Amino acid sequence: MKKISVALLVLLLVTTMSIPAVAIDLSEPTSATSRESEIAYMKIDETTPEAEEEQILAARNEIIFSTSWVADGMKCYILNEDGNIEKVIPNFSDVFPEDWELPDLEDQEEALKSLVLWQSEAMPLSEDMQPFYNDSVWLSKPSGQYNTSPFCSFSTTNNVGGTYRGHIEKVYTNGYNANSDATYNVGYSNVDTGKSLGFTERIPEGLPCICEPPSGITLGVRASTYTDPGLWTMKVAGTYVY
Repeated sequence: MKKISVALLVLLLVTTMSIPAVAIDLSEPTSATSRESEIAYMKIDETTPEAEEEQILAARNEIIFSTSWVADGMKCYILNEDGNIEKVIPNFSDVFPEDWELPDLEDQEEALKSLVLWQSEAMPLSEDMQPFYNDSVWLSKPSGQYNTSPFCSFSTTNNVGGTYRGHIEKVYTNGYNANSDATYNVGYSNVDTGKSLGFTERIPEGLPCICEPPSGITLGVRASTYTDPGLWTMKVAGTYVY
């Protein structure tokens, strides 16, 4: 009986070894994510068909809005509970290839303009921190290509009667949630051009994200969350230089 069992085992091993292996083409992407990444890094030039260019840009946006960055020339950072800098957000050119450009949000431009809550002529002439927004906002998960729509916007330059009176030096954005383990994401955009100016992800609930925006633009502020979709309390404020 033992001899028969051994013989059957040997036969099984031989049969198994005789089955041809399925060839795996490692040159092909193994998932949708890797396929999108492959598309994103394709070159765009004057010979690129329009449909292909749109596909490449869409794939790039998926990558751009899945990591933290801020437009070149701007500064952005997260403060810890002691008010010290916890994390500095890298510039766009330090994260992405040199032929990549800031995401274009022109399809949201009209909606952004309708969100202007604070006109420049209404800016109090004070060096104290001024509130731009303090209310509940429904935060959802980022949509991928365009993140989410801004919930407020305001001018970064104070012009009264055509006379320059100063500009916003720093914008403080903070998200509050009942879950102390929650994190939120903050994005900034230039409402006047429709260009995204930055995206900072996974900020711990209660900690502020600070950005130093360009002067002379209308800045849009947006927010989202990976961890706790629902109502958050969002606060946005700024300080000025004159």
